[in-house]
Amino acid sequence: MVLLFTGVDPRRVLFAREQSRQKQLCVLGGLPTTLAQLVARCLVTEPTRRPSAKEVGKILEAEQAIIKRGESAGAKIRRSGIEAMRARVNRLLPKIARGLILDVLLDNQTGLWLSPRSGMHGPAELRSSYALHRSAGRGVAGVVYALGRLARFGITGCDVQDRVQSGVDWLLAHATTPDDQLPGLHFGEAGVALAIAESVFSGLVQRGRWLDEYLVEALQGPLDWPDVTHGAAGQGIAAIACGDLLQDERFTGLSRRCAQYLLRTQDPDGGWTLPEGAPPMSGSRYVGFAHGVAGEVYFLAHWGARFNNDGAALAAKRGADWLITYATAAQDPRGALAWPIKIDDRESWRWWCHGAPGIALTFLKMFEVTGAARYADIASAALQSHPPDVRYSNLSQCHGLSGLGEIYLEAARVLGEDVWCDRAAQIGEVILELGHEEDSSISWLVEDPHRSTADLMIGGAGVAHFLLRMCHDNISAPLLLPAACTEK
Repeated sequence: MVLLFTGVDPRRVLFAREQSRQKQLCVLGGLPTTLAQLVARCLVTEPTRRPSAKEVGKILEAEQAIIKRGESAGAKIRRSGIEAMRARVNRLLPKIARGLILDVLLDNQTGLWLSPRSGMHGPAELRSSYALHRSAGRGVAGVVYALGRLARFGITGCDVQDRVQSGVDWLLAHATTPDDQLPGLHFGEAGVALAIAESVFSGLVQRGRWLDEYLVEALQGPLDWPDVTHGAAGQGIAAIACGDLLQDERFTGLSRRCAQYLLRTQDPDGGWTLPEGAPPMSGSRYVGFAHGVAGEVYFLAHWGARFNNDGAALAAKRGADWLITYATAAQDPRGALAWPIKIDDRESWRWWCHGAPGIALTFLKMFEVTGAARYADIASAALQSHPPDVRYSNLSQCHGLSGLGEIYLEAARVLGEDVWCDRAAQIGEVILELGHEEDSSISWLVEDPHRSTADLMIGGAGVAHFLLRMCHDNISAPLLLPAACTEK
């Protein structure tokens, strides 16, 4: 019944505390009070308090008769506006930060955050399915980054500061992990560098001479891949972000080599082809934000505007035109646009990593730096890929609701339209109803349905970041760039 009425994986629904089950079901499923009470009673932990099958049947028959007579239009769901959601989330932010310290899977030896091994989501008792990773997308650096951002707004404490310091010390020691010495933003040293810079900026870690030496090395990794997660676009984003945080143009300047790499490797038609070295992706032409042309265009558009570089601006325009060429009208009355994951592939997704919402980020950036209305129109159409009242079991930044909510917040900032704030607030409401709240903390089952992990792009840190940004819109989406400077 939970799955039928809410559309959400029951494991995530039942992760929240039992005491608020009836309200939760009303919010998630729009159930009439009678049905919400019934389902909540069926889910009571103590067996003797559950209704019998006979009683369940009678209540369902009675409810069906009411519906047939046209006397029930379902529950009227009271949706929280953005201001009400901000007030609610603001009260919870200290608990959210504590949840990243107390209520997630931790390594017994280091006390640091464990992540699911790539592609593995084993049962709760299979601890071997989890390991220490160092990266910002999946690993210790991403949690350090999120806690640093929370600390910007005074959401911290001694336990947070101690854990972040331990995390930074561990990252600098280069323990053997599957992702050590990779160069990328989401997977590799550029993202680790950005996480450490964020922790220094927020005052959780003291800056020393060691920092400059580490950052110069981390932000000059090999350039052999163009994308945001692993390659040049992401490394360029990290260099700009680190330079801004530390007010040091030396680091910002390291983004130039990333822009030059992308200009050299752009295909004649405006796209990019992934080079050899990572089968089966090699030779493919990905479209979306994480691995494809959308991410490369996003970085070049920002870089060209910031440094008044006509070559980068032209390359971004050519890449945007390439994306428009491969857009298709979805079978949707809202006029939504859709894109394939890669060229010559029929499959399409609808999330940050692959799909229209992530591509919307690119067109929002193009509109921001050029002022051309057609880019705003395409972004708006891309954002229609989900219904306003979206429900989904995955809560992550990369593949789920938190990432979608961040994109709506970015659309509200760039386009100045309240509708996107309202959509973000609805996502926030769903996420809060799926949280497990204790006296001093709150946590979620995000992407892994068995354990609460703290990863930024696939775990609780990403949920925390979205909720933080709902209250404090003067920060960028995670691991991305702030508002573009278009003054010449």
